[in-house]
Amino acid sequence: YVYASGPGCADTTTSSIVVKPKPTASLSTIPSVCANGAPFTLNQGSGVPAGGTELYFGQGVTGGQFNPIVGIGKYDVGYVYTGTNGCVDTVIQEVSVDSLPTVSLGSVASVCESATPYALTHGNPSGGVYSGTGISNDSIFNPSITGGGTQSISYNFTDDNGCSGSASGVLRVNANPVVNIGPDTVICEGETYFLDAGFGFSGYEWSTGSTANSIAVVSAGVYTITVSDSRGCLGVDSIEVTIEVCTGLEELAKSGIELFPNPSSGTIHLKSLNSSALSNLEILDVSGRIVHKSAGKLSSDLSLELGDLSPGIYTLKVEKEGEALQLKFILE
Repeated sequence: YVYASGPGCADTTTSSIVVKPKPTASLSTIPSVCANGAPFTLNQGSGVPAGGTELYFGQGVTGGQFNPIVGIGKYDVGYVYTGTNGCVDTVIQEVSVDSLPTVSLGSVASVCESATPYALTHGNPSGGVYSGTGISNDSIFNPSITGGGTQSISYNFTDDNGCSGSASGVLRVNANPVVNIGPDTVICEGETYFLDAGFGFSGYEWSTGSTANSIAVVSAGVYTITVSDSRGCLGVDSIEVTIEVCTGLEELAKSGIELFPNPSSGTIHLKSLNSSALSNLEILDVSGRIVHKSAGKLSSDLSLELGDLSPGIYTLKVEKEGEALQLKFILE
């Protein structure tokens, strides 16, 4: 510094100025975030030389975290690095808060429980994932798994930014109509047996080709009925009819035993025609299972209450005068 007070009169003094090196701050790309994302810690900044302090600032930034709640849009995030010598460098980086996709789930038509599995296509935008009971492979719905009733389904869609939206709805599964033509049965050779599917269904289709609600059968085989209700849902039932040669009146007379009534609605009478005592009586169903047994010596005139047995053909085994006899009878 030079100071002159007049011609030839001056004084000079000097002082030193130290120029400190400026630190270098850098801020890498901050990934975009969805509007419903959680606050995240900012750690993309760095500075040299090491040992300084750092500070983030900007809209949506608090305590070193960025909160997407600030709203959809683009925001400048600043990074300040202060070196150990007190000098400062600042850099700015942009962060984007992306909107969520608008997702909807259209009305889903009701479906029959008997329907084959099918792909759900009601979500918008397309390409999302469906979830719920009975849904597999992201979109395939199988009504037979859920059974009848109202089922809740969800649809989730993720856009190119990685942001997701969801929608939910209900799907009505109409239960299959229930038809019952009875248990498998055995009938006597030459007998006509009636299969009845009942009333109240919209349509009937037998495996014989008949479309009546009942059919008469005289042959052995498996008979299947498919019924439909007013919604087009199907119900199916099958019965196996077996033919056996039953004991006739002539055979009964030769055995010396009278069995009546046959067929019976629940009570049968068994009588020895020569008043000889009967013994060791067994009744077997068509599978050979013993369903009634009376051991030892019995009366020559018996009444048996069999109302707890299912309708069908049964075999009665009994001993008379040391001879084993076998008769068949029908319970209606």
